[in-house]
Amino acid sequence: MSTSTSSVRLAKLLLLIMTGTALSAQGQQAGLFVVNASAFPGGDSIDVYLSGFLQYEDIHFGSTTVNPYDVGFDFRVSVAPGNSTSAADTVVGLTVTLRDSYSTTLIISGDLFDSPTITQIDEPVPVTSDYE
Repeated sequence: MSTSTSSVRLAKLLLLIMTGTALSAQGQQAGLFVVNASAFPGGDSIDVYLSGFLQYEDIHFGSTTVNPYDVGFDFRVSVAPGNSTSAADTVVGLTVTLRDSYSTTLIISGDLFDSPTITQIDEPVPVTSDYE
């Protein structure tokens, strides 16, 4: 099985797990999931910057994160190798707008040093409890 096929299968599994997770929106916040499905030579982790600020450090291959964020504003998501020193080390990025009562999942896949990709998936979520 190729690394690419393994990455896609891992991403799909993590996405199934995550979409079953109830998030609180309270009309104000949405969940942002980041999945590292990018196997690449020379390292196994990524750093994620939101609008230039380090938000997630050393997300290892196969790992996922989630945090609540306010909805309705745009921010730049930048992905860099795990040993990055700033957002200037970005290898792939995109602009995201979180929507009320939705979770946004970003799946980072491919070889981080040769055509990495970010796939964005927005899913409606049930409102059941607050983030802890």
